[in-house]
Amino acid sequence: MGNTALHAGQVPNGNNVILIVLESVGARDILASDAGLRTIPELQRHGVTFPNMYVPTASSSRSAFAFVTGRFPLFDYRPETDLLRDDPFVTTASRFRQAGYATAFFMGGEFAFANLDAFLVGKGFDHMADMTNIACATHTALANARWRNVDSVSEQCMTDALLGWLGKDRHQPFFAMIWPNDTHFPYFAPQEKAGPKARHAAALREADRQIGRIVAKLAESGELACTSFVIVGDHGEAFFEHGNFSHGSTVYDDEVRVAMVLSPAGDTRGPIDNRIVTLPDVAPTLLGLAGLPGEPRWQGRNLLDSGSRQRVYFFAVLRDYMLGYRERDTKVVLNLSNGSIVKYDLKRDPGERNPIVLGADEARAARRHIAGWVAYQQALYKPNR
Repeated sequence: MGNTALHAGQVPNGNNVILIVLESVGARDILASDAGLRTIPELQRHGVTFPNMYVPTASSSRSAFAFVTGRFPLFDYRPETDLLRDDPFVTTASRFRQAGYATAFFMGGEFAFANLDAFLVGKGFDHMADMTNIACATHTALANARWRNVDSVSEQCMTDALLGWLGKDRHQPFFAMIWPNDTHFPYFAPQEKAGPKARHAAALREADRQIGRIVAKLAESGELACTSFVIVGDHGEAFFEHGNFSHGSTVYDDEVRVAMVLSPAGDTRGPIDNRIVTLPDVAPTLLGLAGLPGEPRWQGRNLLDSGSRQRVYFFAVLRDYMLGYRERDTKVVLNLSNGSIVKYDLKRDPGERNPIVLGADEARAARRHIAGWVAYQQALYKPNR
């Protein structure tokens, strides 16, 4: 199906909004016909699916920044949750709170990772729960001298904490952000004894089952009909398709392309929206689902409305320094480590196996686009650094 915009006027004002961030889950993972999911496909049938959403960079902390602030991150190896943690951003949660919503953030991992806890101070969340204050007998212990704050509780325990909060006596609508961690390496799936990819798929099926518990709880309380869901990956995950494992090192679609499932309160039936969109678009779309006006200082766009971007940009800084953009079915990749600049025809070559070397004029134009985007982002944050 083609592009189908759901206009904000079709969405009831004041409804609950739930954002579910699926850790390390790319577009191919969530959209695969053999993924074995039940709840997410059901929400797709009643909502809108965006199969071409790109993350600015395949990093959880950078994606968190985009979700919370509606802005693109800097082309830098340091996360904004550290670089810009004391800046007075207008956030998604603060806008919901200002509108009279109860606000909460549940995370299976630790808010202390990449200083997200310090960044979120005073930014609109009434209630915050992570592995440090969620009671759970089942957790993944990964922290060591090099990687701190990377332990997590199980998806079930995090969902239990959320359901307890939802069950409290409330007299206002709510906005809840939920970020489980079982689909992060090493992929917590105790019943799956095969390799990493099979464990990742099993962990995603468990995430889907826990989303089903949330849906059932809201149906039981009578709130399901007035609750909108947004489900999206924070980035993809590579399993050696291009010689890389995990995420953050390249700008191939394995790592930077995710899918978003938007299931609004109201009667919407399963279209596919093929617009090329980006993670900062999530924040204003969340406000649109509640009938709230956008924030002028955000860079994201409300996807409930029509309109499209000419280009969507992305980068990687953990191995090679890579930047690129997608424009229609063409993807351009500049590798600063070796100076190469190529393009991919994603319609004919969706697996990005056949790079096409750009001609001199085309290469200059592509470099100008990329340099202009980087310079704009640097200037945007310069007064705050």
